[in-house]
Amino acid sequence: MKKLVLILVVIIALTSLQLSSISAYPNREFVLNSATWSRLPAGENGVAVLKLEVAYYGEEALLDVTAKLALEHGSVMPPDTTTIGSWNPGTVKVLTFLVNTSDVYGEYTAILYINYGGIARQKRFGYEVVKTQGRASISFKLRFYGNPSISALISPSTIVGDSVNVLTIILKNTGTGDALDFSATISFTGAALLDVEEPLKLRVDKLQPGESLEVAVSLIPFSPQVSVNVEADYVDAYGNVRVDRLSIVVPSATGTAIVVLAEPSKLRAGSSNEVFLEVKNIGDSTLKDAFLQIQIPQNSQVVVEPQFIELGDLKPRESRRYKVVISVPSTAMGAQNIAYSLTYESEQGAKITVRDSFSVFVVEQAQLAITSVEIVPSKPKVGETVIVSLTLINLGSQALNKVNVTVEASEGLQPLRKTYYFLGQIQPQAPTSIPFSFKALSRGKQIITFKVVCEDVYGVEWTTTRVLEVEILEAESSTSGGEANPYEGYYIYLIAVLIAIISIASILYFYKKRRG
Repeated sequence: MKKLVLILVVIIALTSLQLSSISAYPNREFVLNSATWSRLPAGENGVAVLKLEVAYYGEEALLDVTAKLALEHGSVMPPDTTTIGSWNPGTVKVLTFLVNTSDVYGEYTAILYINYGGIARQKRFGYEVVKTQGRASISFKLRFYGNPSISALISPSTIVGDSVNVLTIILKNTGTGDALDFSATISFTGAALLDVEEPLKLRVDKLQPGESLEVAVSLIPFSPQVSVNVEADYVDAYGNVRVDRLSIVVPSATGTAIVVLAEPSKLRAGSSNEVFLEVKNIGDSTLKDAFLQIQIPQNSQVVVEPQFIELGDLKPRESRRYKVVISVPSTAMGAQNIAYSLTYESEQGAKITVRDSFSVFVVEQAQLAITSVEIVPSKPKVGETVIVSLTLINLGSQALNKVNVTVEASEGLQPLRKTYYFLGQIQPQAPTSIPFSFKALSRGKQIITFKVVCEDVYGVEWTTTRVLEVEILEAESSTSGGEANPYEGYYIYLIAVLIAIISIASILYFYKKRRG
C-alpha cells in the first residue's frame, strides 16, 4: 500500500513539473528610463536625433528583438525600425531615431513598439530556445521646443586706432528655441574701455528667437586688432545648461578712417554699370601717395574696371570721386560685397594698408517684352488711316511701375492722336495692347520707333525699343463705278492745250510755206 501511494505521488509531481514547463510563461516588462534629444536641428526645418534608454525585466532572454517608433506629430526618417537582436533581463538598451522636426513644436505623444520572435530559457546545461511571437508597446510624452543659438554682430567693422570709438555689440538669438536665464560676459583685448566696468555683463530672463540685446561701449584701441570675446550662458527649454563662446576680431586702422561708397549703389543685372566710387578720409591725419586696389575673388562673376586707382594725397575730411565700370551677369542678384585694399604712407613714413569692402545691390533685369506688332490695313495706301497695335507683356516675377509708351514716326506718317500712353503698373504675365493711329501722306518705306520706359520695384529705370518699317503704297487710279480721280480733268485740259498748240504751229508752217 505504501509503495502504491509513493508511486502516485511521484506521478503527480512529474505531471505538475511537465505542465509547468509547458504553460508557465513569466511576465515581461519594458521600462523607458529616459527620452532625450542628443542632437537638435540648427533651423526650423531640420533633423533631430532622439535617444531612448529602455530597460527589460523578466526571467527569460528575448531573441530577434526589433523596435519601431511612431509619433503623433512629425515623422521618423527611414529606417524607422531598429534591430536589437537578443535582450537579456535586467539590461538597458540605447535606441536612436532620426526625427524630422518640420512644423513640430510643443509636447506630443510617441509610442515605441517592441517585437520579438523567440525566448531563451536558461537550463542547468545551456539554454532552451522557444520560437514564439511577442509584442509590447511603451507610450510616452515627447517634448520639442526648438534649439536656441546665439550670434554676435559688431558695428562698425573697422575702428580708428588711438581715437575714441563707439562700438555697438548686438547679441541675437538666431535659433528656434528660447534661451532662459540668459547672461553674457563680454571682454575686450587690445583696447581700453571708457566709463564701463570690465568684463561687461548683460542679463535677461528670456531671449526668444529673433530677439536681441544691444550695448554700446566707448573704447580706445591700442592694438592693430581688437578682440571682442563673448561668453553666453543660458538654459534651454529641456533643462540643459548651455554655454556659447564667441570671439570677433575688429581691425584697427591707426589714425585713419576710410569710407568707400558706391553711387549709385543699385546696379542692373546683365549689364555694365557706370559707378562713382567716393573715397573719403574721415580720420585726423593725411593719407600720402594713397592708391586703391579692387580685389575680386577668383570665383566671382562681377568684373570691376579699373582695379587700380591712384588717389594721391587725401587730407582729413577730404573726399574724391572716381568712375569705374562694374559689369554684372544676369544670374547675379542681391547684395554683392566688393573687397578693396587702400595703401598709403602715414605722416610718420610708415606704409599702412587698410582692407575693407563696399556693397552694391544688384537688381533683377526687367523683362518687359514687345511680343507683337499688328498693322491695319496690312498694305496701307496713301491717304488711308493706318492703325498700329503694340502688345506688351511683363515676363518677370514682379510688377513694373511707371510704364510709359511713346512712338515716333517718319514724315510720311502723320499721328492722328496722342503719341504716348501712360500705363502705370503692369503685373507679371499680363498682356497689354496699345493702339496708335496715323495718316499715310506719302508712299515708300516709313519708319515707326516705339520706346517703352518703366521702373522696377527698386526704382531703377529700364528702356525697351522696337523699330518697325511700314511700306506705303501709291493710291490706285479710279475705275468704272469707282471714285473719280481728282487729277483727271487737269490731265485732259493739258492734252487739249498741247493739241491746240500743235495745230496752230502746223497751220502757221503750211501758211508760210505756201506764201514762199
